[in-house]
Amino acid sequence: GNPHIVADSYNKYMTSSQSMVFVDSNLIENSEKEVHKIIEKRFPKAYNWIDTSNYEFYGNGDAKIISTTLIDNHTNRSISILKGNEDLSVLLFIYPHKTIANLNLQLILNGQFGSPLLKINSQAFTENLKFEAEKYTIIKIRFNLPKIGNGHYSFSFGLSSYDNENNEQFLHWIHDTIFIEIANPDMKYNLGTQLVIEEAIFEKEGGKVLFG
Repeated sequence: GNPHIVADSYNKYMTSSQSMVFVDSNLIENSEKEVHKIIEKRFPKAYNWIDTSNYEFYGNGDAKIISTTLIDNHTNRSISILKGNEDLSVLLFIYPHKTIANLNLQLILNGQFGSPLLKINSQAFTENLKFEAEKYTIIKIRFNLPKIGNGHYSFSFGLSSYDNENNEQFLHWIHDTIFIEIANPDMKYNLGTQLVIEEAIFEKEGGKVLFG
């Protein structure tokens, strides 16, 4: 199977009493299909929404990420080729099939070597997210993209919640959903590393030479 899903499933199995529940991604509720009609009417055509309803995922499906897009906040358009350090927003169209009082949302930017480069967890930035059953919600996550090296990266997303005994329940996890490319002509972005340092001071006898 997908290496990301296999690895995550193994880690969760070893650290949690809850077993993974794999759901057939071909089973799409009629209510979820209506979400796409709402997207077409409400948002500008410059938003390139990615339909994730047919993506392979794991979780019990109590809440699902139906569609997502990555927006450049300065141009208000979807973006896939970047230079680094952009002001971005990820929009997630979420449809809960049940009322969820403490939903946890995670955004993960996967590096070129498969390891997480950054993670945004809603519990670290805001109060518990609450969702009412069968009422769609759009979550906007705004952040500044780090200065990272040229190459290809992907975003993964996860929805989970906690029961009364504080056990994590996995609702909907999808991997490699949004793909981006960093293409910066600056030599510093093409040194083969994921993190880019803009300024460095090289010292020598008789003075300093500043690069950056």
